[in-house]
Amino acid sequence: MQSRIPVPCGRSEPKHAMGYHALDSLLAFPANIPPARAHIVITDTLSADGNFLLHHFLSNHLKAGPGTGNVVLVGIAHIFNHYSIVGRKLGVNLQQSKQSHRLAFIDALTHLNRAPSAPPSPPSLPSTPSAPTTVLTRSATLRPLHDAVSAALVGDRSLLILDDISVLLWSGYGVAEAVGLIRALRVLVQKRNGTLITLLHADEQLASDPVQDAFVRSVLGMAELVLSVQGLGSGFSRDVHGQVNLQRLRIYDCGSADAHSHVMCFSLTPPHSVLQLSIIHGAQSTIHVPSSTAPALPTPQTLHYKILDNTVQFFARGVSEGVL
Repeated sequence: MQSRIPVPCGRSEPKHAMGYHALDSLLAFPANIPPARAHIVITDTLSADGNFLLHHFLSNHLKAGPGTGNVVLVGIAHIFNHYSIVGRKLGVNLQQSKQSHRLAFIDALTHLNRAPSAPPSPPSLPSTPSAPTTVLTRSATLRPLHDAVSAALVGDRSLLILDDISVLLWSGYGVAEAVGLIRALRVLVQKRNGTLITLLHADEQLASDPVQDAFVRSVLGMAELVLSVQGLGSGFSRDVHGQVNLQRLRIYDCGSADAHSHVMCFSLTPPHSVLQLSIIHGAQSTIHVPSSTAPALPTPQTLHYKILDNTVQFFARGVSEGVL
């Protein structure tokens, strides 16, 4: 899969533009490192790829000083070469980080698919072309991928990045299997005081698919912070490629409906909550919104962005020349 990075326009930065440090300022993480035991979910759409945010968190963690563990990057949608090329543009040598064991890259597809044993070679080559005798089949469970991640995490305060978890559904795994893997990895990371970052697709057009809809809602229900990457509602702009909506979630335990189920509750801040922007659909029995006595969430924050060749400019809404 090719990365959707627009060609830079060659113009100088507008006076209001800021680079990746603008996102750091908005997030306000100590030393620009996500908090321990947190789960950050990045949602994107076909019109606005959120992969550039993964590069941001990846670079920050690798550049951090002592006191942080390694980075485990699970490439489900992209191969290592993609990250290595973009990393060089951001001033990070991922190949060197691999050699020094600061970075572990896991090619998820090698754990999601298995090849049956090849039949013995025939004594002589056939005179006519023959059909392939070996095909890749889907692994019965996601356990091999979980075990590979567990073995790769080293030290305290590690960072685990999953790109892109939606591919699990497209590979034939069910919602329960995919959500179960994320939940297990979240627990694994929390035990080591690390951070989990998950990227998934949340297109409004896919909301009518009950499987995709249930998957997105389930993953969002496990997040402390959601970064929603979206295209502009006004359409294409030469000067702005999209917007990032940031919503911090405070999760409240509202008890169990019965002895065999456990429901997590959170409040939404209308009318601009990122979770209300065509991401959550369906019956409220799946995600319960508590009464007005629950503390309200912080107001969602929005930045416009423009992807250049070796950085990303962020703007407050309305300050770019190309957006009214």
